Amino acid sequence: MMSTCAQAFYRLYEIIVRLRAPDGCAWDLAQTPVSMCSSFLEETYEALEAILEEGEAQHSSYAHVQEELGDVLMNVCMIAYMYEQRGVFSLADVVTALTEKLIRRHPHVFGQTEGFPGPENPKRAQTAQEVFDQWERIKTQVERRRAASPLEGIPRTVPPLMRASKMQKNASRARLFCPTRTEVVRECARTFRALRAMSENSAEQSATQAAHVAVGALLTAVISFAHLVGVDPVLALIRANADFVRRFSCACSIPAISGGTSVFLSRACHKPRRARTRASAVRRRARSRRLFFTRHKLGNMLR
Repeated sequence: MMSTCAQAFYRLYEIIVRLRAPDGCAWDLAQTPVSMCSSFLEETYEALEAILEEGEAQHSSYAHVQEELGDVLMNVCMIAYMYEQRGVFSLADVVTALTEKLIRRHPHVFGQTEGFPGPENPKRAQTAQEVFDQWERIKTQVERRRAASPLEGIPRTVPPLMRASKMQKNASRARLFCPTRTEVVRECARTFRALRAMSENSAEQSATQAAHVAVGALLTAVISFAHLVGVDPVLALIRANADFVRRFSCACSIPAISGGTSVFLSRACHKPRRARTRASAVRRRARSRRLFFTRHKLGNMLR
């Protein structure tokens, strides 16, 4: 198993080396780590979409997931080899550093991190939360990665929703942001009332800036609520977007609204289903009435 994996990875490395050779591929030779960022990000999102689609499909097809993960791996290896060509570090250095970090941060499995209980110790980390807390302690105590602020290590390039979620999680772990469910619900209601009042008084041009502030506050409160009920807001929105696309496609197929009539998509899409349900209910009631009268007539005949 290991030899097969190692051979496959080495074959990939050989192909990347060949593509970046002087007589290799002109497009690959023209790329830099910076120019690869857009492709890297796009392939990562495509892999995420494939994973989510596979998880929600009734008949899973893993070929798409395999392909998209391969594209992500290609980008990682290609960028690493670009730095290898510069003499900064090699792809082997990347893999070695990752291997050492995984071993160091899992003392409860490998037992090679000084000061932390190994797999034979009954005090070892066992639950997911204990493992996470231990991971954070190793980062600060062993690796000396102590940030000045809980928000310092969050990349600015992270999408706003994901960044807001990560900021709140980090602040919560530092015990600096711990709203209760009641407080969050109250904040959602307050900001929603403010937005509703603004929408009813749309003549005021000065309300635009206030609306931006209110919408931002509402989104922040919704993210907090998602964390409190154990929902990943990023994944929740991804699924909501997929549902919107499905309902939009359904709505466009309805002649009554495909011409541009403004109808809320969920209602528009569900109308045919409701109509079919009502028609089916009417048919069932008609059959029940016929069955009742038939039985009643037979009963009278047998008397």
